[in-house]
Amino acid sequence: YTAIPMVNVSGNTWCAKIPNQPDGSFVKYYVCAEDCAPTPNSSCNPDVPGTSDPLFYTVRDGGLTIYDVQFVPSSFSSGASGYEGMDVTVTGVVTASAESDNLGTVFIQEEGVLSWAGLWLVNDASLTTLNVGDKVTVTGTIEESFGFTRMDVSSVTLGQNVELVLF
Repeated sequence: YTAIPMVNVSGNTWCAKIPNQPDGSFVKYYVCAEDCAPTPNSSCNPDVPGTSDPLFYTVRDGGLTIYDVQFVPSSFSSGASGYEGMDVTVTGVVTASAESDNLGTVFIQEEGVLSWAGLWLVNDASLTTLNVGDKVTVTGTIEESFGFTRMDVSSVTLGQNVELVLF
């Protein structure tokens, strides 16, 4: 880790900028604060280098992917997405839908990627209009639910239909 000094923006608000990293870089980080008491007290969020996993993200010049949202290093104990609680936008192909002859829930898959590349979509009425094979761009908040990463969707943009080839 590289320490980056924080700058007081106003009152109790402080800011630091993680330096730019090359495309594809995997960035781990955490934030620590220390008071000015004669015997300083400090607190880190998350508890790194203590017992918690750091926060993390992957630098993508071409935009965030479903793989980035889903991937968690095997050495991380929580298994939670690095984007949990964040609003993100990703694109994928509908592989399961709310159609009566399908699963009744909506999943999308990143094209051409087989692992860490599916995402469960919830809580938007327009999801019921999607069909298997639709290409969609979705925006929403990433959540963890009983060990599954899902997106609480706030907007859906329908693209072209994609022919699915099942193996």
